[in-house]
Amino acid sequence: MIVRLLSLSVFFFSASVFADTALPAPECHKVSDPGHRAFEYCVRRPASGAGAGVVYFLHGRGGSASGAITEIADPVFATLRLGARAPWLVAISYGSNALVATTSVHDRAVPTTEVNDYALPLIERELGIAGRPDRHLLGLSLGGFNAIDIFGDSPAKFSSLALLCPAVVDINPFDKTQVDDFKKRNAAILDPGKSNLALMIVQFTFQDEAHWNISNPMAKIRSGVLAGKPAFVSIGSEDDYGFFEGTEHLSKELDAQGVVHDWAPVPGKHCSYDGQKLGDYFTRVLR
Repeated sequence: MIVRLLSLSVFFFSASVFADTALPAPECHKVSDPGHRAFEYCVRRPASGAGAGVVYFLHGRGGSASGAITEIADPVFATLRLGARAPWLVAISYGSNALVATTSVHDRAVPTTEVNDYALPLIERELGIAGRPDRHLLGLSLGGFNAIDIFGDSPAKFSSLALLCPAVVDINPFDKTQVDDFKKRNAAILDPGKSNLALMIVQFTFQDEAHWNISNPMAKIRSGVLAGKPAFVSIGSEDDYGFFEGTEHLSKELDAQGVVHDWAPVPGKHCSYDGQKLGDYFTRVLR
C-alpha cells in the first residue's frame, strides 16, 4: 500500500486521504505550564488495556496532533492484528508549524529537552503508563526532522525510529555553492518554490552554520545514535522538496554502520510512503 498524502500547504504539511471515519475522535489534552512550551497531545488507547509500549507521532508542517492520529496512525494500526502487543498511540504537537531541534537562535525551535525531559514523562504520568521501557518514535516530513533530533539527543529513551518522507538534506544550507549544486542535481523533480521556502525557514531558525551543525539531523545519524535500534525509512523517489537525496544518504549511512533498518522508497512526490511495509515493521518491533 503506497500512501500519498495531499499537500495542502507549501512546506512540510500533509493531510491523508486515508482517515478512518469508523473510529471515534482521539482523546486530546492541552498542556500549558509556566516555564515550559505549551503543547497538545492526542491518544488512541489500546483495546487490550495495558498496551505493549508507546508509539509517539510527530506531524508535518500545517498538521495537528489529532490529524497525526486519524491520518497517519489509524490507517496503519487499524489493519494490524497485534492483540496484547497493540501500543498506545500518542501524537504530540507544539503548533502546526513547530520545529524541534537541539538548539536554535532566539529559541525559534522547541528545544529537544522540552520533549524528552518534560513532555514525555508528563504524558506517561497522566496516562498511567509511567516507566514503560518501549517508546517508539515516528516522524512525518517536518516531523521527521524533529524526530531525528529528539531521538538523537536521548537515544537511550527510545526503542526504534520510523521516518516517513523526512525533511532531510545532506548539504550545508549556509553554503551557497552546496545549495546551488543541490538544486542542479535535483532540478528534474524539484519545486523551486518549495525548496526555496524550506531553505529560508532553516536559515531563519538557525541563522548560522554553527547552530545548524549542532541540530543537523544527518550529523545526528552519522554520530551513531541508532546503533542497536531498528529503524524504518520511506519516501517518494520524486519528492519535490528534494528530500529523497538526503533520505537515501541517511539509509546508506545506516547500512555503513550496520544498523538494521527497512529502506522502503516508493514512486511519488512529497509525501509518499509505503504504508504496508510500515505496518510490517511495527508488527516486528512491538513486543
